Amino acid sequence: MAFGVPWRVIGPQIKWIFPILECLIHHNEKGEVEGELAERFEISEDGKSITFYLRKGVKFHDGTDFNAAAAKYNLDNQLARGGSQVAGWESIEVIDDYTVRLNVTEFQNTILTNLDSVGRMVSPTAIEKNGLEWCDYHPVSTGPYKFVEFVRDTSLEMERFDGYWGDRPYLDRIKYAFIADPMTAAMALQAGEGQVFMLDMVQDMGRDLERKGYNVATSPMGMMALMPDSGNPDSILANKKVREAIEYAIDKETIAEVLGQGYWRPYYQIAPVITIGYTPELEEQGRKYDPAKAKQLLEEAGYPSGFKTTVMNRTLVKNDSLLAVQADLKKVGIELDLNIVSDAVYQQHLWGTWTDFHYGDPAAVTPNFCAFLQRYYRSGSMFWKSVQKIPEMDAVIDEALRKRTIEEQTPLCQEAVRIAFDEAMVIPLWSFVRGFAVDETVQDAKWCEYKSPSDWDFRHAWLTEK
Repeated sequence: MAFGVPWRVIGPQIKWIFPILECLIHHNEKGEVEGELAERFEISEDGKSITFYLRKGVKFHDGTDFNAAAAKYNLDNQLARGGSQVAGWESIEVIDDYTVRLNVTEFQNTILTNLDSVGRMVSPTAIEKNGLEWCDYHPVSTGPYKFVEFVRDTSLEMERFDGYWGDRPYLDRIKYAFIADPMTAAMALQAGEGQVFMLDMVQDMGRDLERKGYNVATSPMGMMALMPDSGNPDSILANKKVREAIEYAIDKETIAEVLGQGYWRPYYQIAPVITIGYTPELEEQGRKYDPAKAKQLLEEAGYPSGFKTTVMNRTLVKNDSLLAVQADLKKVGIELDLNIVSDAVYQQHLWGTWTDFHYGDPAAVTPNFCAFLQRYYRSGSMFWKSVQKIPEMDAVIDEALRKRTIEEQTPLCQEAVRIAFDEAMVIPLWSFVRGFAVDETVQDAKWCEYKSPSDWDFRHAWLTEK
């Protein structure tokens, strides 16, 4: 048994440095809000302020104190930057050395969700000394590990912060090696150049690594779906029966098993099983593979001979599953052309509008399912402007956003999911998974048990000797 030995993770670039940056609050794997740098918080009765009671004795990595003044400094910076993540914020005030209050126009639970990212605390002293741009690549926060070195496209290295306020981590150092090509990364793992391989697409090599003795831990991501331009009244896809026919025509079970190699899960609703919106009975009621039913609905909709349509996908995502969908639709008379575009063009349409179908991941693994519904399914949403929105669903989403607890939010989220199902707003296909291939020396890291697939137990993970 060996505590405190170097740890090396192989994988793609990571967006957030979880062992370094800490937040006022965070959401756990159940979507519940928990304190981190704030031991607790209180929402005022009228919902127009949130008061955070901060931990005492917390130090930034540069040795300076974390307190209410530091929290206000960071939150003021975020408010000045603007953007959707600070929507509804009015001002931040210091109540005392360890109490800070966020004043808002009205309470929506997305305000708390957004603090998972805009609530990340960085040393004001480091910012004043070096500037915000420097801190973007040399973060000075309060986490269990502190920054050592970042080499773009190559590596990130961090070491244990012995002044950490929580449990002292076992490992001395953690190093991420960024290897863009997954085959090269897999070979590096097998050559002993690291203990962990972050698998972006588990189905591509997960089974092979399992056969070679590696433990493959998986984390469900959002599902892939076909989003129609149903908001356009001149579109064929504005007809609900057409959308239903298309879903009946797709053999999701077979595609998920064959192409996903057992890692994918077929879906018949917009809520993944790990979310509070998941509604089990809809899986039983779902539009399962039935080509005869598909042809019947097409005839009722006025398209007995089928029609032509297109689907937009980006070059960064494999097309094998869409080719399978294409083959299934052809059997019922629908000709599906693939429109493969650059990521820039794809994103432009994602934020704007499109014709026929858009293929993508609605990222429903956000800890707050209410935020997911607001972002994609409500009228006036920032995404999916081509998808027809339902006024009845708007009202349910608005009510869910006002609720303060998971228990209150759950039935409303499930009601919204039922409406989306009844209206065939989108065509859910299957979930995909990301995960980690881990060698036998890695212990107690709790892979894929947290809200983000990139997060794990940095403080309690340790290594045995081979």
